[in-house]
Amino acid sequence: MNSEQHGLFKITQNIFLVNEEGGLLLLQHNSGKWLLVGGRLNVSERWDNGLRREVKEETGISDFSIDGILQVDNWEHKGLHQYGVFFVGKTKKENKISLSDEHINYKWVKNMEEIKELDFWSTELKERILGGFKKIQNLPGRFL
Repeated sequence: MNSEQHGLFKITQNIFLVNEEGGLLLLQHNSGKWLLVGGRLNVSERWDNGLRREVKEETGISDFSIDGILQVDNWEHKGLHQYGVFFVGKTKKENKISLSDEHINYKWVKNMEEIKELDFWSTELKERILGGFKKIQNLPGRFL
């Protein structure tokens, strides 16, 4: 049973996936809009397995760390309440990116200005990504 069948809520997981050069991986959806790597957590799926599945499906990357939860948020979309868990993790830039059929491009962004120039699903998502990127820059031990 998926979230649409029970109609209560949906849990999404996304990751601020950063390479050793400080680049944040963003994906461009077929619609032209930009977003983080991630997606829906399936019913009965462990959170870490779900996140690893989404990253592998969307990018082909399987070698990455999940270093913690950066932020948690909730919102309503198309009448369905959604919870979003935003993780932070690291990978190597030399990973070969193999995009899913849902995506047409990817970009490693290194600063706030690059993020501000992109067109995201919504203003709220853009603000979440900008806020998350700022948090990453301020993590103890210089995550980036």
